[in-house]
Amino acid sequence: MNKWVLKVYANIAIALFFLSFTSRAENDAGNKAIDSLINYETVKYFNNEDFEAEQYNKSLIKYEEASLKTSQSLALLNFGQNAIFSTALSAVMLLAARYFAFIAKCRLKTFF
Repeated sequence: MNKWVLKVYANIAIALFFLSFTSRAENDAGNKAIDSLINYETVKYFNNEDFEAEQYNKSLIKYEEASLKTSQSLALLNFGQNAIFSTALSAVMLLAARYFAFIAKCRLKTFF
């Protein structure tokens, strides 16, 4: 029972860890866009459009990188979970087949 609790906790912790990076980067990009729109007159007055656009592009690049890292880490996590599940399922199927073939002496004609 403790292994399952640990596994669930680890999966949630890993997912939240990487999602927090994506969330922060997305918030930063959104804040830059809203700030530049609210202060449009000031940006225009000081001829600062290129600087604001560059800052927004940097924020979008950070968001894209964080999003890719999150997607990759969650894909790796899913692969690991599927590998564990498939290995356990195969082992149980082999144990069941061994039981029916050698211990219970069941053949196909037993079932039909």
